[in-house]
Amino acid sequence: AAAIGAAATLYGLFGKRTARQAYRPHLWRTSDWIVLAAASVSAASFAGSVVFASHSLAWSPFPRLVSPPFTPWLGLACLLLVTPAFVGGSNE
Repeated sequence: AAAIGAAATLYGLFGKRTARQAYRPHLWRTSDWIVLAAASVSAASFAGSVVFASHSLAWSPFPRLVSPPFTPWLGLACLLLVTPAFVGGSNE
């Protein structure tokens, strides 16, 4: 009981002297919206590929000595994921 009383007394004496932090909300800039749009288009492209063209994502564990199939629009969807490197917003 004495320890609880001592802890409550110390909290009462020193606990109210700490300053409160007020964080300001993070506002989205144009570069944030561009990155979100690019990531959404990329995700939608792969989701559409799964639904409508699942053969373009086919994988086989048995190797063949031929060049792998390449779908240009899925390649562009992968390139959209490097958009944050080109937008280059400041980290404020």
